[in-house]
Amino acid sequence: SSEQTKDVEMTPVELVEEAEGEEKKEDEEVEEEVPAEMKDFEEDTRPRVTEIGKFGSFDSTLDTYFGFGGLLGSNSTEGFQYLLSGARSNIEVKGGSRGIFAFEVKIAEILTPMDSACNRQAYLPHNKHCLRVGFSTIEGSVLLGTDEHDVAFDAGLGYDRVYGHPKQQHAGRFANGPCVWKGTHTTFMDKADFGLDDIVTVVLNLGEDSDDRHSNSIALFKNGQRVTDPIPLPAELLGKDIFPTITFKNVRVAVNLGHAADGRRPAELAGLTQRLSFKCRSLQQSAAEDISVSPYFSNQPKEPEALMIVGLPDQGVFDFVDYFMRKNPYKYTEVSDRTMFEWLKSSSLRPLRRGTEPSNDRPDYLFGIQPIDEGIIRSRIR
Repeated sequence: SSEQTKDVEMTPVELVEEAEGEEKKEDEEVEEEVPAEMKDFEEDTRPRVTEIGKFGSFDSTLDTYFGFGGLLGSNSTEGFQYLLSGARSNIEVKGGSRGIFAFEVKIAEILTPMDSACNRQAYLPHNKHCLRVGFSTIEGSVLLGTDEHDVAFDAGLGYDRVYGHPKQQHAGRFANGPCVWKGTHTTFMDKADFGLDDIVTVVLNLGEDSDDRHSNSIALFKNGQRVTDPIPLPAELLGKDIFPTITFKNVRVAVNLGHAADGRRPAELAGLTQRLSFKCRSLQQSAAEDISVSPYFSNQPKEPEALMIVGLPDQGVFDFVDYFMRKNPYKYTEVSDRTMFEWLKSSSLRPLRRGTEPSNDRPDYLFGIQPIDEGIIRSRIR
């Protein structure tokens, strides 16, 4: 019986070895569940982009200003603190390109503006701060998430947690991040707060490999660490020219489309400041064949031109404006009551009632916010 007992019992050493073996098996199983990371970009010897990538007033909302080092900001007083601002870069990724493209956005300052005098019935957006980053076509708005011509991430600034649940929606719009905008459709992501001095990296992967989950996708990184799984590009954007686009509110950001390959910075970063778990190129260091320049942008200095359209109310003035804009694309920006009204709606503001003197050519709505209803924003824009 002692021999049988000896055969059945295990020594402490054997027990330890078996336990270690089980832990190794569990580790292997966990490692197998982790999705494969994006592959490094293939070495590309084609000539690089020569045009300097940047954002500017050539394609932006009228309240946006631009500073040295890629700085973007907007007015945050007199009612502008309720409006979204946006800008689109002067360089785009051509439709049909293949490769991995990236750009960075650093949160340089988070503003805390005071509320204006408001009617107690006025609807104010839940999020006082906003930062959306992504890509859009030239036909789309610079306010990401307001039409079907873009794909973007809402960074979901952690400073907004007091204003609503992270996954709260209102009127079909996203209230607090982060999430993914695919046109006007929203996909919510796990909570990952972004704050002051954080660097947001947007990575666009264009390819033809249907077996690669990263092919034709967009992903978001925070300080070099992945925040989201690869999000498939909407079918409407496949094969189209798309531009880096930024939408923000009550924050100032510094955008890096990529440093030039001048040898002064680490070559392995390919123009970026944050090291990722794979190699990719910034737009500035991409091949010239894959990048083109916005039709809105020109390096040649031009004299500003303002046209005043005059007509009688309700006699087709805006029909002529629409016709004129189609005949002169990428040259003029319409400044009117109807574009002001669309800007307010795109910023998730909702009118309370119609004003006293509305017409088809001059929408007159009251929002219950003093600087808006008194025309202060309109006068500042003009």
